Amino acid sequence: MIEELNQLVIEISDKQPVAIVVDDLHRIDEPSFAFLASLSTLVGNNRISMMVSIESGAKTNAPLAMELLSKSAKRLRLEALSEEDSRTLLSSIFGEVPNLGVLNLLAYQSHAGNPSELMDLAHTLVDRELVRYEGGGWLISDNFEALGQAAARRVDIQSRLSALSADAVALISLIALDRDQLMELDDYVELSDHADRSRIHKALDELVQARLLYSFGVHYRFMHQDQQKQIVDNLTDERRRELHLRLAERLTTKQKNPIYQAYHFLLAGTPSRAKEPMRRFSEFAEKNAGADILRSPIIFETVESAIEAAERKVGRLSILPCIERGSS
Repeated sequence: MIEELNQLVIEISDKQPVAIVVDDLHRIDEPSFAFLASLSTLVGNNRISMMVSIESGAKTNAPLAMELLSKSAKRLRLEALSEEDSRTLLSSIFGEVPNLGVLNLLAYQSHAGNPSELMDLAHTLVDRELVRYEGGGWLISDNFEALGQAAARRVDIQSRLSALSADAVALISLIALDRDQLMELDDYVELSDHADRSRIHKALDELVQARLLYSFGVHYRFMHQDQQKQIVDNLTDERRRELHLRLAERLTTKQKNPIYQAYHFLLAGTPSRAKEPMRRFSEFAEKNAGADILRSPIIFETVESAIEAAERKVGRLSILPCIERGSS
């Protein structure tokens, strides 16, 4: 199918130039990523141009496709907007209205011209009714103190969580600890205290509307990586261990990649239960040194975290040699 799609694009490019633009590349599904990665190798020899964006530090479900695309791409780091450009962006949203200059000043002081954060701010201002649409135009509040608080670079995570329902807080805490977001809707239901699917749906809708999560196929991911870290840091050690244990046991039940089981058992404070999945992963790695799962940077990073914890808590486990072979 990918070859057929590539040929179709090439045939179109023979008649007219083709430009493909993809924003937030890390959010697309794996088959689409694979197609773009394959097509990227043909760009130089045809009238095809491709421009994609990806958030720094973002993870993807297709690390191999990402690696292939990166090899044929020219990297350009996006610079922050100037104060004038920041005003232009806000003006394109709200128009040239009173108090726009004050809002831009407060926004630029807090967000330093980061376009993504400015767009999030625009949503926040509307949600808090500090910007309202009336009579065919936008009205920006003259409560400059409230505008300044809303424009703060990062709203304290406690304040964000306090505005959520108990179900939403419990769910986002779980998702924050779900390494590489392996859990799906059915898992959220089983991992919750209430096992009520309708409550999970409601909590997910709440978290998406709060611009904390976005849907990625059957999974949910954080809008911004720093939000995930803040939520994890906000959890007590006891709560963190409890949720890691739930995740480890769910992964064991589903027979998911054993290295993830070991990872969560280790962080749950139960290193003895991490030994068996680590052993199974070692056996798998010995037999499948060239498998894609061993070449994945995400898997390697997880393995390294688990090894580090294993060396401290359960003694060194003999999986480094096979990992080294798999990564070559």
